[in-house]
Amino acid sequence: MEDSEYPAILHLWLGTGITALVSEIDGFVCGLLTRGATATQLHELLFAEDEMAEERQQQCETAMKLRHQQLMEFDDLFEPLIEDDTESLTIRTDSLATWCYGFLATLGDQQELRDQLSDDSYESLQDLQEISQVTADSNDNENEDAFYELFEYVRVAVSLLITDLSSQHQNSDNETLH
Repeated sequence: MEDSEYPAILHLWLGTGITALVSEIDGFVCGLLTRGATATQLHELLFAEDEMAEERQQQCETAMKLRHQQLMEFDDLFEPLIEDDTESLTIRTDSLATWCYGFLATLGDQQELRDQLSDDSYESLQDLQEISQVTADSNDNENEDAFYELFEYVRVAVSLLITDLSSQHQNSDNETLH
């Protein structure tokens, strides 16, 4: 798998009338994958009125497959797709907040998830809600350090959520009726 293939698909979608940012779309994809959703659900979310339904459905399937592979590689911690270090701190902070918003928007209701999550994961979920509303006021070194701490926290929190919820999906898939 090419590391650049997944972001390329998301960037391709930007020219199709989608008003979301790449970071928000990645958040949508990761939230859907974390809750065990399908590529069809992503397609319905992004392209409900699209004339190129078959082509877009294939792109959604490819994007979901590529991102799922990345999420399940536990050699490295998960990394949200946000603006890179060449952008200002304000733009990167907004991008991280937008990613969290997209993730939470497709992950599902927090109260319904409560029973499926460990206490640490549920606390992380609540923290992500707060991070989705964060903004940066200036570009000084102190705020830069705070941004990196926040970014690392998001990486760990989402990895924890993915682990908890993916184990829930695997357990429910393996259950049999007697």
